[in-house]
Amino acid sequence: MSQERPGQRLVGDLWCEDVLAVLSDLVDGELGSEVQDRVRAHVAGCDECSRFGEEFARVIRALREGLGPAEEPGPNVEARLASRLASVLEKRSGR
Repeated sequence: MSQERPGQRLVGDLWCEDVLAVLSDLVDGELGSEVQDRVRAHVAGCDECSRFGEEFARVIRALREGLGPAEEPGPNVEARLASRLASVLEKRSGR
């Protein structure tokens, strides 16, 4: 017997909150095929998740198109960031 969850629908074997928790991974293509199939089955049977998922995917695509591909950080970026962070923390601590 399933437990009731206010504002949630159980479609297939997933609740809406379960789908929302992995929606970004779905859009990014990072879900395994079994989980992806379960999420898609839920979305196909849940109007609210379908509408939200479509809008979410549209926004992500628009952001990616506007931002362009991610650039690789330059050389020594880790060392420069660590040095800068140490400097900021030192100033904040009043040394």
